[in-house]
Formats: sequence, C-alpha cells, structure tokens
Amino acid sequence: MSIYTYVNEDQIDLELKCNICNEPFQSPVNCTKCGQTVCQRCFDIWRRQQLSCPFCRQDGSTFVPVITRI
Repeated sequence: MSIYTYVNEDQIDLELKCNICNEPFQSPVNCTKCGQTVCQRCFDIWRRQQLSCPFCRQDGSTFVPVITRI
C-alpha cells in the first residue's frame, strides 16, 4: 500500500509553477530562445493563436521538453 503526502499548492515554489496557468508544471516545455518554461498544454493553447513565444515574442521560437528529476 502506498502512502501519499499531499502538499498545499500555495507552498509550492514559484519556479515550479507555470507562468500562464499558475499551476504546478504538467509536462513542462522550455523556450530555447529565452529559457521560459510553461506547461505543454498552455503552450499548445498559445500556439493555436500565435507562432511566437508568449514571453519573448520571438517568431519561430522552439520549445523542447524539460527533462529533469526533482
């Protein structure tokens, strides 16, 4: 049997939250031009309307998955 400890989301470090949805990252992706990180879902929604990064606004910005262990 697994025991889970739940964390109050208000106590999560801001660096682990998406700047668009303000929720803990879900499948984070990173802009290769400015280094900002967002949730894959937030990025997909943004990309339906804009072809630029939501932060640096550079056209053709490439986003890559963040691969890390926390």
